[in-house]
Amino acid sequence: MIVLLSMFYQDRSRDFWEPIGKYVFTFGLFEREVDKCVCDLLDVPYFTDGQMAMFQMGLSARINLLTALAGKYTAKEEIKARLKTLADDLERQNTFRNHLVRGAWTAFETNNHNLRRWQKFGLSRRLKPHAFNVSVADISSNLDELERAGREMSAIVHEVWEERQSVPAPSLDKPPGPPQLP
Repeated sequence: MIVLLSMFYQDRSRDFWEPIGKYVFTFGLFEREVDKCVCDLLDVPYFTDGQMAMFQMGLSARINLLTALAGKYTAKEEIKARLKTLADDLERQNTFRNHLVRGAWTAFETNNHNLRRWQKFGLSRRLKPHAFNVSVADISSNLDELERAGREMSAIVHEVWEERQSVPAPSLDKPPGPPQLP
């Protein structure tokens, strides 16, 4: 019986192996880019101290830090609007990745239109049951979205970094005085 079940699942899962692997590997590269962007904004060398610091935080915290820093270091409303959209996109991809790689595959579905998808059941943080259904096309479209979001993130951080470099640094000879009240 176990051999038959294994063959049942293996035959139906084979088309999913490469897209899932490609998504997971690309997500790892994306996480590295998030870390590097945070380090760039903090002016911390990524390959020394930065990796140690970033390893101490979960991805959601690093994304929040990235968007907060970028928002702090820009005066441009257009960049702030792009940051808000980007933060939502990054969180959506993080959620998709978590659903894709965590938990047991519990059901396989196919229909008359040759749609083939796998399903996982789970509970939300509020203990509400939900199902995650995914097809190869879903994985591919999320991979495209992840790559687009990564490019957008890098572009925004580059723009913010350049804007930050154009602002003169405060003098180290004379510390700033107390804030002036209006």
